[in-house]
Amino acid sequence: MVDDSQEQRVAAEEALKEHEVIVCDTFTGAAELLNPRFNEERYGTLLVEAGLSADFQPFSDGTTDEQNDLCYELRKQAYDHCDLDVVLTDLMMPAERGGLSDKGFPFVGKPVPYGFAVALHALKAGVERVAIVSNGQADDGNHHNHPILYACDQIEGVIVENRLSAFVGYRCPHMSEEKLPNTTSPSRIKDWAEVLNRITGVSCEEESK
Repeated sequence: MVDDSQEQRVAAEEALKEHEVIVCDTFTGAAELLNPRFNEERYGTLLVEAGLSADFQPFSDGTTDEQNDLCYELRKQAYDHCDLDVVLTDLMMPAERGGLSDKGFPFVGKPVPYGFAVALHALKAGVERVAIVSNGQADDGNHHNHPILYACDQIEGVIVENRLSAFVGYRCPHMSEEKLPNTTSPSRIKDWAEVLNRITGVSCEEESK
């Protein structure tokens, strides 16, 4: 679950407590979870199984082209790939400094639609179910006050069957006073359990039984 709002992250952890949930508050944090991670120990094991030493250094003095090619192939097998089943991501999140040139610095801290990149990254990483979840609260709660939020009205709903959906604007599931009786403006809180239910067909109550 990816959202820069602490209020939303806390709500998601509570709503999805019957599941194993990892929460992220930045685009960078989400990307780190979705990117393949090199497993040094596995690589060493693969080298040994191939008849080389665990600390064999390819492309160094005395190595052969055959050994170098073998190490290249083994290295590709030594990555841990994303094993997440579902990714739920906010749309608008503050721009980060990482990767920006001087000309990009003015964007830092301003809301940008990172959610699109997170959703596509998740699909690329093989995540089965992905949803963009935005209630249009970038400023004063009116999604017509931002062009991207308004444009998302056109993609609301199922985008790719059983893979990618978007819950945006006024049609984004949100909490009610009945569900959060002691919370001010509960409608600002996204109903993460309902979103999960809609994209998987399994409610959190059923999962807990």
